[in-house]
Amino acid sequence: MTRNAVALTLVQVVNYVAPFVILARLTHVLGVATYGVVAFSTGMMQFAVSILDLGFSLSATQKISVFRDRKIYVSRLAGAVYVIKIGTFLVGAAVIVAYAMSSEKYAEYRMAFVLSLLPLLGHTLQPLWFFSGIERMRDMTVFIVLGKMVSVAVVLLMVRGEPDYLW
Repeated sequence: MTRNAVALTLVQVVNYVAPFVILARLTHVLGVATYGVVAFSTGMMQFAVSILDLGFSLSATQKISVFRDRKIYVSRLAGAVYVIKIGTFLVGAAVIVAYAMSSEKYAEYRMAFVLSLLPLLGHTLQPLWFFSGIERMRDMTVFIVLGKMVSVAVVLLMVRGEPDYLW
């Protein structure tokens, strides 16, 4: 139990610190308008993440925790969660792409909206709820922390000015 609590705490710390480091870098090197587009795109993705979760982080975690010994049930539940999440992702992605393609205001930044779907897809496929349910958070923590560190490194190394906003 202690290892899982420490793992979840580490995930939360990284989830709070990494965006601040990225925020500091982007506000420094991007202009106000370009940073505003990146922030708007990020905000849209955070809204989509809230919708994509659909309460699975609580309900699926609880069901897997209770029925972890019933392998067939757990595999069917996990499959159902992924089908719903991927279907929801596809609908959300279609809405975001439609908005990006129809908006005249963001015409030159369309690719930013499309590329911002990649982290959203990663969130969709991330099985944090599953590993929480089977109480194996160490594996997931390593994956999440490394992913966040790579994201921060990419921003720090690759974003040098306004033209690099797609990174």
